[in-house]
Amino acid sequence: MEAAGVYCMWRQVLVVIALILIALAALSVLLGILSGQLGFAIVLIFPVIYGSGYYALITAAFIFGSFVALFLSFSYTLEERAVGSAAYRSAAPDEGKDSQHEALWPTGEEGKKTSRFGGVIFIGPVPIIFGSNPGIVKYMFAAAAIMVVLIIVLFLAHFL
Repeated sequence: MEAAGVYCMWRQVLVVIALILIALAALSVLLGILSGQLGFAIVLIFPVIYGSGYYALITAAFIFGSFVALFLSFSYTLEERAVGSAAYRSAAPDEGKDSQHEALWPTGEEGKKTSRFGGVIFIGPVPIIFGSNPGIVKYMFAAAAIMVVLIIVLFLAHFL
């Protein structure tokens, strides 16, 4: 197996681990709130989870573990790009330009590398959505809508 494929596999494993840890953190928050060991508040505009006991410790460990796994997955992405681009440059002119390479490193006109990005910034309850193309903006809009609904539900649940 070539080096770029190994890096891609480890990156995917780390992302799956991070998603599992985030789901476990959400479950432990829910169980902690139901058991009375965790509380939920909104300070200014920021949701805050506080508590003592095992659920607070477990939740913090899951969240920290997910941050570490995501950080490591990004480092594998950088190594994968370095290994892949070095292999691509060392190949003969017609070699190495396969569909896997194009999927990992898309090129635009005249062989220039292109990248797509997007994001959501919340200022208070108002989301600011940005992206490099309309497709990414649609995904960011959906993510912002989900986050707004979650914030409203959690805010209203606090008063029940």
